Amino acid sequence: MAKTNQDWYNGLTPFEFYSHICLRRNHELISLSGVDDGSGKIAKGKITFFCKNCEEEITTTVASYNASKMNTVSSGCKNCKKIHAEKREAEKYPFKDVKFLLVRRKPRVWTNHSPLKTREAILQHLHTKVNPHNSYVLELINKEKNRLQKNSTNNQEKLYKHHIIPCHAGGENRKYNEVLVTKEEHWEVHLLRLEAYHEAKDAVLFCFVWTELPVEFKKRLVQVNSAKHVLRHVLKKYPIED
Repeated sequence: MAKTNQDWYNGLTPFEFYSHICLRRNHELISLSGVDDGSGKIAKGKITFFCKNCEEEITTTVASYNASKMNTVSSGCKNCKKIHAEKREAEKYPFKDVKFLLVRRKPRVWTNHSPLKTREAILQHLHTKVNPHNSYVLELINKEKNRLQKNSTNNQEKLYKHHIIPCHAGGENRKYNEVLVTKEEHWEVHLLRLEAYHEAKDAVLFCFVWTELPVEFKKRLVQVNSAKHVLRHVLKKYPIED
């Protein structure tokens, strides 16, 4: 047997019932609409009340007001909830003037390698600016075709995508800027780039694979000053064994 409105409201009228709830939540009921519809449900209609905490008149649904609990910060008041959220955000970001902390960052733009938007331009750059990293990348590009042919017949070698121009240096996540490498070659090319350009973000990869790296490779890595700061926590937890 379905409950009647009289059962839901404990013998009180809907207005009296919600007046008691508002009183316990430090609210003052102003109006109640669409509740006493004879269906026996109280989760219909809207409720308007004056919040004595934030001193604002609030209108919300009865379902939302019922769902909120007395021990919460808002107790059904949308304005109190907003004020509490702003207060928490202010505590999390105490420097309000630093607006970039509170907004989404803009998409990365090309900086150091702005003209390198094709594979031909990247190859020309690698041939022009000679260093151990660029020479090694050219070797990897030459090996890629043979690897693809071998993997089509014997699918045993696991390959990884490597960005020739890293995303942190302005490279795009597109096929012309990618080369397939093995795990060991991926480590080597990142270390060579770290030694050539001294960009600390090239060392981030090694934080995730530190336990897999050979000891000699780790010793080469920590000799690069720009990598020490990035790897400081990893080195503290997993020191290099002699």
